[in-house]
Amino acid sequence: MVEWIPWLLILVGWHQDTPDNQSVVKIEVAVDQEECEAIGARYLGEGEGSDRLSDRYQYRYLCAPMPDRASFNAAVERWQNQLTKAPHPK
Repeated sequence: MVEWIPWLLILVGWHQDTPDNQSVVKIEVAVDQEECEAIGARYLGEGEGSDRLSDRYQYRYLCAPMPDRASFNAAVERWQNQLTKAPHPK
């Protein structure tokens, strides 16, 4: 059996006047690292089929393999624990 691990593209953007105020703009799942890098390059306005999002904003992207099931489940559990500890609005 061949193990397949999809890759996550995380696109981060910021306004050129406020580079310290960065936020995640988009998250996509790619088949592999090569596809992830190609998608990221398109968003940056590079390569074939460019899909530049805006000239007023700057972007960068990160590509990383998706976490394994145990890591993902552990993160969900930590998130659920945070929700139960968060103060409830009145």
